[in-house]
Amino acid sequence: MFLRTLLSAVFLSTLTALCADEVIRVPNPNAEAINQVGINKKGCGPVSQLNSYAFSSEKWRTVTDKIPGDTEGKRFVYLVKKHGMKFSRHMHGRLRWDYKSGMSSLDLLDYMNDFHAQARLPKIDLETLFIEDKESHEDLLQRTHKHLKKSLNKGFPPIMDLRRFAKIRQKAGYHWRSVYGHFVVVYEIPAQLPQNAQSMTIKYIDPWGGKIRTGTLRIPSGDFFANNNNDRADYKLRKTPCLEADFPGCYVGRQTLKSGVENVLILSATLGDF
Repeated sequence: MFLRTLLSAVFLSTLTALCADEVIRVPNPNAEAINQVGINKKGCGPVSQLNSYAFSSEKWRTVTDKIPGDTEGKRFVYLVKKHGMKFSRHMHGRLRWDYKSGMSSLDLLDYMNDFHAQARLPKIDLETLFIEDKESHEDLLQRTHKHLKKSLNKGFPPIMDLRRFAKIRQKAGYHWRSVYGHFVVVYEIPAQLPQNAQSMTIKYIDPWGGKIRTGTLRIPSGDFFANNNNDRADYKLRKTPCLEADFPGCYVGRQTLKSGVENVLILSATLGDF
């Protein structure tokens, strides 16, 4: 009887350990997600920055908790005024952050690294997630998982750049173009992906509403056209060049499109400690 009880206890503890290892989660999972709606409706980039810090490791939070401001709104204003009101290196005549149009991934990268240099935090990098030469969609899914996992393991929840492309009718016919963008933060991913994986279920922190939601990154089931807005050398439209983001709770401009308009949500890039 004792031996049977001992074996059962060992089995249960092993099973618990295996289940715990099935996912990789943010270092500070009980943090409260920040809601951009009461701060700034075009502030998904800077608010995602604050969400990354809130859910990060103690090493990061020891520094980022000292950002001036006794509310998240005041911390947002401090960072935007200090690092967002500089001219963009990527779009002529525009500031890094604009209250009417938000900001791009490249400007968010510069904006955050300015603060990181000042605060002596690690520099973050941007990984564009479009198919490279001789890379398959399966390879791209593995590359995406690799980068998200690396940043989470280093204590910094990576930020994802989501973009919605739609087939818009014009005088000369139809044309695919980017109609909306949004930043969210990775909360949880699978610890491992099978080599032949076709999708990856993740949890993410949506600044619109300050919610933790669930979505799926998958190999596209149909054709669409999109372009890499983070690389001027690769700015032309390409056929199905990236992963599809099936994020039901995340509208990203879907509500602005007329009924029946063909559209797709993609993962364009990620920013993290890679």
